[in-house]
Amino acid sequence: MSERGIAALSCSNLAIIDMDGTQLSGGKPNFIAADPRRLLSGVVAVEEALETEIRNFIAPAPSVGWIWSSTSAMMFRRTVLDVLRPARPERLRICADYHYAKGAHMLGGTVRIEQSLGAYRVHKSNGFARNKLLGDLSALGKPPDDIVLACNEEFVRCLCDRAEQLCTTLSPEYIAKLLVKHMGRKGAFALAATNPGARHILSTLPPPRPVTRLKRIKRRLKRWLRPSYGKTKPPG
Repeated sequence: MSERGIAALSCSNLAIIDMDGTQLSGGKPNFIAADPRRLLSGVVAVEEALETEIRNFIAPAPSVGWIWSSTSAMMFRRTVLDVLRPARPERLRICADYHYAKGAHMLGGTVRIEQSLGAYRVHKSNGFARNKLLGDLSALGKPPDDIVLACNEEFVRCLCDRAEQLCTTLSPEYIAKLLVKHMGRKGAFALAATNPGARHILSTLPPPRPVTRLKRIKRRLKRWLRPSYGKTKPPG
């Protein structure tokens, strides 16, 4: 309940321990690598330094890398979880934190507690700990492509199902930006043709201009006339 910022989710760092409880590192490599004070350029962050910990409040954005640690270190606002509840949770049998963390951040931002307040155990049954902990920037795992696709589709559905509520709570232009970011401008307007929620979200944006036959011809000509450097030897 900090006075410096308000966020949709919080996340602390985690120490790494092995299956016997022996500590291997003081923090998670991916969490340390994404420290906004080190590597994240262009991220709006407000730092709060307390006697016992440092908190970084990172503003919501349509696109952000993985700036969190693991599920056990995350806490969410219940109102955000209600908005992001998946219609087909069986698609997110693993890596549900990918959907919730990214979605919550895009809607309300993150507060990172830079200290390690818990431990992440690496053992043989870890689906995301098959890689070896080598040092800084070690990647212990990443979500499969089908999970990423499912998360993106669920997030788009959540936006459309709660379009009126979200456009009242947040900036309609920002919600439209989120939809376009996940579907592309053409795909978003194609969805709006059949989905009332998407149509409501995109009501603040001008529709894409139709591609005329003349424009298609110009594009083809540009491709055909573009110099192919390095493919042919110049004369002389």
